[in-house]
Amino acid sequence: MGFEEARSVALEMLRGGLDDVAIAAILVALRAKGETAETVAGFSAALRETCVKVPAGGLEPIDTAGTGGDGAHTLNASTAAAIVAASLGARVAKHGNRGVSSRSGSADFMEALGYRIDHGPAEAACMLSRAGFAFLYAPRYHPAMKRVMPVRRRLGIRTVFNLVGPLSNPAGVRRQVLGVARPELLEVMAGAARLLGYERLLLVHGEPGIDEVSVSGRTTVYEIRGGRVEEYSIEPEDLGLGRHRLADLRVEAPGESVERFLAVARGAGRRQDRDFIAANAAAAIYAAGLAGSLRDAAEQALQALGDGTVAAYLERLVEACRACCG
Repeated sequence: MGFEEARSVALEMLRGGLDDVAIAAILVALRAKGETAETVAGFSAALRETCVKVPAGGLEPIDTAGTGGDGAHTLNASTAAAIVAASLGARVAKHGNRGVSSRSGSADFMEALGYRIDHGPAEAACMLSRAGFAFLYAPRYHPAMKRVMPVRRRLGIRTVFNLVGPLSNPAGVRRQVLGVARPELLEVMAGAARLLGYERLLLVHGEPGIDEVSVSGRTTVYEIRGGRVEEYSIEPEDLGLGRHRLADLRVEAPGESVERFLAVARGAGRRQDRDFIAANAAAAIYAAGLAGSLRDAAEQALQALGDGTVAAYLERLVEACRACCG
């Protein structure tokens, strides 16, 4: 299935032109065949067309997201990373949902911080202007997904929609960090990103199989810039960070991610949590163009976490949410 055919089929699904049997048959067939870059890009383009759009006002925000499904139940580093990057001046439109397979989805994380997640595009634009950060709760911005959700639930398997969500930010971001849980998805998602015209995108897959930058092993990076793809790998030590066991980064309860992030931001957290957050914040800071290298970006993240910059920003973020979101 080529890009235009995939886009057309997805639009038919999202606009109610196909019944549940047809939707299920297509999703299962795509899963069996294996999603291609063209299919992922086409479905993403359809989601972008049907979403409630956020006026970014020329701010050029970034996003940090992952495909999920790694089953590692780690601290929610991508959401923490987005906040750290915003505290350093990046504009961030964080697109996300509640946890399904994880114990701490980005929406759960933001709610625990005191952020109201169920706002619309006007409030999101206000947040971007006031605080440089807006959380875009996926169900609020992708109402057309209601058409396919019952089928996805009944199928009970991961489908192409699990891949296209992270590429369908309602603010039209052109810079992003995207984690994938399976290494074979790197080529597929890199191809999709090129078709979708990203300015800069860092695709990451961390050992031993997580959709984050890893501090437990090597991270494979596909960096897309101006249509070109550069592949390289980084180790925690390359960022000036320690190496830690994945088991020490796990969370056991939904609120634990936020508690551990706040502890790090206040200078009282565990080193492994600090390093994991800093590693992923480095990717976001670099994608935003605020650092010339991932090593420099990691140093910025560590300093912001250690000198109170992130803690002060969190207070400002919640205050801005009260003003913008009611």
